Amino acid sequence: MDNLKTKRFSVALSFPGEYRTFVEKIADNLAATVRKERILYDKYWEAEFACVDLDTYLPNLYRNESELVVIFLCPEYKEKRWCNLESRFIKQLIATPEKHKIMLVAFGEPGDLADIGILPGDGYIDIDSRQPEEIAKLILQRHAINHPPPCLSIDALSKEHHIHERGAEQEPFQVWENRAMVSLGPISDKAHCYFQCPFCYVNSSYLSFQRKTIIEIIDWLSLYSGRYDIVYISGDTDSFAGSPKRQEMAVELVEAISNNFHVEIMITTRAVIQKSHIRRLQNVSDKLRAKGLNFFACVSITQFTHEYLEPKPIPSVVDRISQLAEFKKAGMITVLAMRPFLPIVPVSDYIEILDRCKEYVDIVLGKAWYADDAGKMDSAIMGANIREYAFNLERMDFDTNKAMWKVFAPQDVEAKVEDMCDQIGIPFFMRSRPAIDWARANSKKNQPPRVIGIGALNVNFTPKARKWGSNKFEEGDEKEVLGNKLWSHVESSFGPKFFDYYEVFLGGGAYHAIECLSELDQLHRGAGTSNWQLEYVGVAGRKIEKYTEVNYEHPPFDIIERLGERRINCKFVKRSESKPGITLNKWSGSTKTPAKSGRTNQTAPCSNNELAAYLKNQDQNMLVRHLATSDWIHVSSLFSHEAMSVIAKLLTAAKQTNQALKISWDVGVLNSELCKRRPILHKLLHSTDFVLLSPQELRTLAGISPSEKVENQEAAKKLYKDIYANSNFALVVQDVSCEKVEFYWRYKESIVSQKVVCNCPHGEDRQMNVTAASAYLAAGLIDSQIRPDLGFNMRPSVEYGMNLVWAKLISITPIERGNRLRQARDNFVIGIETSI
Repeated sequence: MDNLKTKRFSVALSFPGEYRTFVEKIADNLAATVRKERILYDKYWEAEFACVDLDTYLPNLYRNESELVVIFLCPEYKEKRWCNLESRFIKQLIATPEKHKIMLVAFGEPGDLADIGILPGDGYIDIDSRQPEEIAKLILQRHAINHPPPCLSIDALSKEHHIHERGAEQEPFQVWENRAMVSLGPISDKAHCYFQCPFCYVNSSYLSFQRKTIIEIIDWLSLYSGRYDIVYISGDTDSFAGSPKRQEMAVELVEAISNNFHVEIMITTRAVIQKSHIRRLQNVSDKLRAKGLNFFACVSITQFTHEYLEPKPIPSVVDRISQLAEFKKAGMITVLAMRPFLPIVPVSDYIEILDRCKEYVDIVLGKAWYADDAGKMDSAIMGANIREYAFNLERMDFDTNKAMWKVFAPQDVEAKVEDMCDQIGIPFFMRSRPAIDWARANSKKNQPPRVIGIGALNVNFTPKARKWGSNKFEEGDEKEVLGNKLWSHVESSFGPKFFDYYEVFLGGGAYHAIECLSELDQLHRGAGTSNWQLEYVGVAGRKIEKYTEVNYEHPPFDIIERLGERRINCKFVKRSESKPGITLNKWSGSTKTPAKSGRTNQTAPCSNNELAAYLKNQDQNMLVRHLATSDWIHVSSLFSHEAMSVIAKLLTAAKQTNQALKISWDVGVLNSELCKRRPILHKLLHSTDFVLLSPQELRTLAGISPSEKVENQEAAKKLYKDIYANSNFALVVQDVSCEKVEFYWRYKESIVSQKVVCNCPHGEDRQMNVTAASAYLAAGLIDSQIRPDLGFNMRPSVEYGMNLVWAKLISITPIERGNRLRQARDNFVIGIETSI
């Protein structure tokens, strides 16, 4: 093999003139890949060939200045003057060790060519009915077989470019663009990876990750939880390549990440993963899908005809395509990474790979090539025959190293690959982040609806009022929770004696709405399907060791544990060290029905005060993207201007990102001071689709004084017309009796309203828990609108929500409540089906 001496031409073409049009197309295809000056085709060199003694000059170019000579045979070949001239050297070359330089192709049966040394037993390719592009591809394949550049091993490269490991003062891995990237690290002190790809930037100044145990990797990821929504297992090495033990560790790492974090995962490999390991990865993929998360399985293939670029022990291209098929069969999102685009790989390679993979691939990735500016990597992939290529000198925008890199980003290749992907219906991206965003949007089509509640979580109490009203308040758990200051505040607000019932409950109506949806989901989970992906975003007060509820005592209560038990994702729930805040509802009047009683609210925010600070401390772009992936967001517990401001900005950005997103707001406690913050209220309402509130809250929101006697209809008109003229939310006004709901919406220039009255039974001599009455109404609205199998109409949806409210109000035990909730939903579904 003649690799070390540089020859002028990569390919020389010898052909009869009758086939010039066809051969010229082949020459142009070759020139597009290896440059015109590297192709010996007579029309490219007309000026040079207009010389004396061409009959001796030309054969020398074919024999001594060409790496591969392609002879286009036909019966007339030996009769042509120039072909006969070129055949002289061919006959001589066949008798030498350099005969491998000759490639024979023929237009049909070439006939007897023994006179020029070509015998019947010599192999040739019949190209009579084939396209020029296909022939050019075959020629390049043969050239690659004849002239593989010397592939420098990792060990050889390390002698000059030792592995640049991240030091102890640096982060062992990487968090960037809301993704964390980790790996098992270099396989030794001298080698990054088990595979030896000569084009890989780890062979130069790239800073490798540190080698850590799985526990250490999980601990590091825990430090940055909240700054990423996906973990890549890739980067400086192929964690799945090498010994079976190393592949086992890589699979264990995937499992550990999925068990400890609510994030998506992407693995990237050139290895073929064992079937038993694929089954374990499939289990992870299935679990993530159940949580509404994606598992990306990415297989890298850089070439099709230049095998030396991906030398053994890298599995063959065919084996890696089979790997993609296995991933696809396992239900993972499959990614073909044709990375990086290299200056010596023809476009036809990428087209061939795409054609072979199209049945198994969900996403295709390309990428620019980063080569060291000293040219070592150029030599590694091209050997002595280094060709020039266009590049920009830049730093990496995805790593912390300070080296300058030659960046090869061929726009023509990118355009042709993208065009092929368009033809076969597969999305193509040059960066992984937009690919992930596309997959998330696309995967939502087949996933259960996703609902997020935003608020602050607190402990739920419903003790008897007479106990709280006792002048002899005893030391105990209740005092630990409430604290002396709060008790003094309650006593001064309501008086030292209590003759009615009080409720102290979990502050945050959004939680109760999510909890109701969770209970509905569990009631219907027996069918084997999950109706919801539920999540809470907010703050949770610290664990309560003991508290007393009506008639029975609860064991230690932990809010975050309760979320987990109810399958409510709490990725963005902060564990607060503050005491849980509480809300006390005072009833005055009859204990049998709220219709004859009044209610007074007293709220002690406590951990609620941390909500705004916690949300502001998150990566805002990532949090917005996270919220925007939901179908519905329900908000409550906005007790401060700052909380309203932060949440208004988040909801506005999320709505801009996902215009199909629905947002509801349970207004709750609104004081006159908050209502003076018109710009913030306007921004919040502008993003809101449904506003749930009481008649008094409607008046307060509309800026009407408590002393003014204004009907709900007039207050609603004032709110729409005078203050929030450009907003299109619906108002859902729930009477304090929980027996009547009025709803209003804008239709053209008018304000339309309807009223729903629900004559629900009340328990005889029964204390009813009115906690979260509006939350259960909200759950009915969400359930009825978001589920495509239920359909949506405002009146039956409000009636459904009111039935859920009363299922909550008149039930004593959880079993009784569950039965009533199931009945309410079944009746609603039957009503919808009947109307259809």
